[in-house]
Amino acid sequence: MAASELLLVWLASTLLTTGVAGAEAQLVTTGGLVVNCSFKTLKFIPSNYSQTITKLILSNNLIDLSSDDEAALKNYSNLIELHLDGNWLTDLPGKLFEAMSKLEVLNLSHNNISRVEPKALAGLVNLRELDLSYNRLQSLPLHLLDDLKKLSILRLGGNTLQELDISVDSLKVLDLKGNPWNCSCVFLNRVKSMTDSKVQMRVSNATCASPEDQSGKGILDNGTSCSSGSSSTTTLPPPTTQSTTKPTSAQTTTHSVSLAVSTNASLVLTGVGPVSGSGVPVVGNTWKFLLGVVAIALTTSMLIVCAVKAPSWYKLLFNYRHQRLRDDEDADVYTTGRYSSFSLDTEQTETSAHELDHGLDGLDNEEDGYIEDRYIETGVYEDNR
Repeated sequence: MAASELLLVWLASTLLTTGVAGAEAQLVTTGGLVVNCSFKTLKFIPSNYSQTITKLILSNNLIDLSSDDEAALKNYSNLIELHLDGNWLTDLPGKLFEAMSKLEVLNLSHNNISRVEPKALAGLVNLRELDLSYNRLQSLPLHLLDDLKKLSILRLGGNTLQELDISVDSLKVLDLKGNPWNCSCVFLNRVKSMTDSKVQMRVSNATCASPEDQSGKGILDNGTSCSSGSSSTTTLPPPTTQSTTKPTSAQTTTHSVSLAVSTNASLVLTGVGPVSGSGVPVVGNTWKFLLGVVAIALTTSMLIVCAVKAPSWYKLLFNYRHQRLRDDEDADVYTTGRYSSFSLDTEQTETSAHELDHGLDGLDNEEDGYIEDRYIETGVYEDNR
């Protein structure tokens, strides 16, 4: 046992000293041949390595995954681990790793990957660990993980993902931190179902970016409220059927049900009309809203009409009161003043003429009709006469 270990150490030191295919380091372990080409400023994936290598480390280089790189990857069908983290990858074309059916670990983190073809991971039937963290992924194709039947570790942290639509039964660890998740009820229920399935959720920094009422909250904290809101959904009883008699039109009840899932994942049930078989009418708030709108419209219309017609109405009322007052004054003058003055004047005139005639007759009989005034001297009066 000690001799075999010494042999392995000697072989490793020899390879490190001599070098193979340039300055890369190769190491033979119990798991196979390992090639480490990290920090070599490589722009292409080398294609001259032995096809027996099982672990290829190309971290922190300048590889952008050209067509030549795709061809080079087809030569390494015995790879178990492939590390392409820290490069310049921008997209993953379809069937890129199709020849690597033995691959178990694929590290594509810290790149600029923004587009992934639906069949980019096709053929990786033995893949156990996939690292896509710290890229520019906004979404994942719907059937991206269909061939990954043995996938147990999936890292998606540090992207710009908002939705998550994956279904892997063998998943054990899921990293979701550092993404602006849209915490809809569908998303939160999917996360909760994974948690219930004993999946280790690494969500230390996984928060909701939308909707606004859940912004900043942890995705596991909101999952409880979403599930509780969904559990309060009212279920309609099945309609009763009559096998012997056909229901008449009066017995047939119709109802309309509107189901809407809001941003906070609450299920709202709105109905009009009775539900057959239940005996209890399902009444919504639609008629209240409609009544309020009609009342507001009528009130607004009345206020507008009153504001427009108020000057005309005021002028009409003012003219009516003025005309009525003038008519009353004219009627009083005509009926009272004219006839009273005429009667008074006539009476006075008649009385004065009668008295004048009577006075003239009396003057002839009584001292010429003069009245003696003691203050007037009779001598002066007679001389003047």
